Amino acid sequence: MNDETFYDLSRASAISARLVRLAARPPEPPPAPAPPASYVRFPRTQRGSAGGPPSTDLRERDLDEVEWSSAMMGSGGWTALLEWCVSAVDGDGAFIVDAGGLVVAIGGNLPTDVMEETGARLSFAFEQGDRMLGGPATVRSIGIELERGWLVGVQVRTVEGMALIVGVVSPSPLSAAARDTLVRVFSKKALGV
Repeated sequence: MNDETFYDLSRASAISARLVRLAARPPEPPPAPAPPASYVRFPRTQRGSAGGPPSTDLRERDLDEVEWSSAMMGSGGWTALLEWCVSAVDGDGAFIVDAGGLVVAIGGNLPTDVMEETGARLSFAFEQGDRMLGGPATVRSIGIELERGWLVGVQVRTVEGMALIVGVVSPSPLSAAARDTLVRVFSKKALGV
């Protein structure tokens, strides 16, 4: 039989005294506040007169064609194009995902895990949009207003006909002309021109 019993009063008294001492300790200090974001965003364009975001006309003017160079070749070219895109629209980040939501490239200041998840969800939104159309037509672009800014996605095709989705997080929506410029520039890379 076991030497210890549940009715050992001296042992119960010792446990009780230890619990009282633990309860009498001062409470743990609250955790330190989270560190600030690892980056600071300085907008390139002036804000509107009412303090709101600049008009989309400024976005169009900023979207001049990117200068092509040998740096655009290979996988590094995707990153160079994304950096151009983020700079051109004064965005927080940009990414490219395939139709299955797998990341091809990421650029900008947003955390990688946020961009990966956003890319997968945007890919799913394009798929759902294509289903709603119910025919051979496909969704060309999607714009989603966020609490602060916009998520804009455009779809481009590769040489093999596969869809790639370019997503941009920016402070204001992109005009149709700006979206067309994104499609033209990223299609050039996707088609290997």
